[in-house]
Amino acid sequence: MKQAYSVAHISHGVSVTGGYLHEQFVFNSVCNSLEEQGCRVSKYHFRTNRFFKGLSQLKMVWQGMVHAQSNLNLVSNWMALYAIWRNVFAKRKIVITWHHHDEADVKTTMTRLYMKWLFNILANTRSTHIAIMVVSDYWATYFKSKVSPSVEIVHFPNLFDTTYYQSFKQTKIPKQIYLGQYAFKTDDGIFELAHQLTKQGYSCFFTTLIQSQVGKFDNYEINRFDNHSDYLNKLAQSAYSIAYIKLNEGWNRVAHESILVGTQVIGNNKGGLSDLLKESNSLVAHTVEEFSTIILQNQTASVNPDFIRKYDASNRSIYSKGIIDFIEK
Repeated sequence: MKQAYSVAHISHGVSVTGGYLHEQFVFNSVCNSLEEQGCRVSKYHFRTNRFFKGLSQLKMVWQGMVHAQSNLNLVSNWMALYAIWRNVFAKRKIVITWHHHDEADVKTTMTRLYMKWLFNILANTRSTHIAIMVVSDYWATYFKSKVSPSVEIVHFPNLFDTTYYQSFKQTKIPKQIYLGQYAFKTDDGIFELAHQLTKQGYSCFFTTLIQSQVGKFDNYEINRFDNHSDYLNKLAQSAYSIAYIKLNEGWNRVAHESILVGTQVIGNNKGGLSDLLKESNSLVAHTVEEFSTIILQNQTASVNPDFIRKYDASNRSIYSKGIIDFIEK
């Protein structure tokens, strides 16, 4: 008889972010790998499709607990504590899909308290049923120093259909600069950079997932694309793609996509982005002046071809193995 597994993806949020896309990719990859091994797989997906504040967070507690009932539960870090509570006396496995962590991103009393509880449990647990999935070496090192040795660290990076992306390569618009996603994680220096570049005749733009943010402003535009292909065309036309972040983020999907469509990336070394920049041999800057100098001098760097191959979607089974090994222990 075939081995049977139930696999769940439990997430929190409203927008189709890079993190959510990655979680779905991991979920589908693990399920497909199990099926390829001859297993019977029952798939379950739950997403809150809203944010919770104040007392309404009690509903998120309930949802995190009631939905984490599969053999393997892939849960976002904001649902992880409740999934762990639900399975204290069960043998179900929990993989926390933790893309990034930064103390500066923990703003409210409730979120600080939540993170304190979660890290306390992860640092002291003896359970071998909990794992943290990371997207880069930086985060593997970070979490190993924060959690109990019984908590497994599994690596599953962002993978892409590189052939698809590279089909968008095209002639550049020399003075078109992509400033990245318009988001809280971006360093405020990006606005001064846009101001300086605009004075030199450059055209700068952000992208957003939120329609209400779209508009034209003094030194930049904020665009939203309904079709991913339209976004990639605009990205591929740009001379540079900027990853100027203030928080330690997980990877940087936008920077990775930029490389794949042939656009030069300039970024600062924070979090997993530092791994991306180093492995791809992309340009590095840390101040507005350094970003500006690279652009005005038209500096370039040759992308490491091993980077393209390493993160191709065809490698999904290699990284799925770590999670499947964790399930079968």
